[in-house]
This record gives sequence, structure tokens and C-alpha cells, in this order.
Amino acid sequence: MIGSAQPQGIEIRVFVSHSGRATLKCPFCRKRHCAEVPRDLHNKSVRAKCQCGNSFLVLFDSRRYYRKEVRLPGEYLDIFGDKDLMTVTTLSVSGAGFEAGRRKPFLSAGETIEVKFMINTIIIPGLNRKQWSDAYMTIG
Repeated sequence: MIGSAQPQGIEIRVFVSHSGRATLKCPFCRKRHCAEVPRDLHNKSVRAKCQCGNSFLVLFDSRRYYRKEVRLPGEYLDIFGDKDLMTVTTLSVSGAGFEAGRRKPFLSAGETIEVKFMINTIIIPGLNRKQWSDAYMTIG
């Protein structure tokens, strides 16, 4: 099912487990395929062809922890202590990605900032109400 890459067409991102396995779902017929992913294909786009005859690009994401795409409103304090709005765009066990409200936020790599955003039951099963999450993040 996996072949060499030509970066064009539909691309899906697939998380590679610690054991090197991934489950792909065809974006056309929705059929699932399990595969052992060679280490040299981690974090690269490859062309995959499904049994339904359609082909698509697959990016094998081998991050240590799965990164969930979200859209959560929140706020952060910049290096001067000023509050700004943000939208959290990704969450994982080890960090988060966000878009700052300001066009040019006062942030630099290596700085630690305070962030606050709303988490609900869709993101964390078992949480029976919305709650604010306070955290400190280091800008990478």
C-alpha cells in the first residue's frame, strides 16, 4: 500500500505508535489499513494506494505523543505581563500550539509564558463540565 512520494493531491496525517505501527484510513472509501512503518519513512510524505484504487499522500507523524487539532479560545500573558487573546490550535501531553491575538506578539523562543484556556468533555472524556486550564508553556 505504501510507495514513493510525489507531494500533490490529498494528504492525511497518521500517528505512528511507539512500536512503529500506524493505522491509515482511506479518505475515499474509509477502509482502514494497519502497517508497520519503516523508520526512514517517519515524518515524511509517501504515496499510498488503497484497494479501492485511489491513491493519496500520507505523512507519518512519529512525535512522542499524539497531537490533537483543536480550536479553543484562551488567553496568555506576554513577557511584559500584558494579557492577550489566543486560540489553542493543537494539544498533546507535552505541549500546545496556539495562534496569538496580536499580529506580532512579544514572545521569543525559550521564554516561559502563562496560558489559560477552556477544556471541555469533547477533548477529555470523563470531564463532566467545562473547566479552565492554567498552565505555563515554554516557547519553542
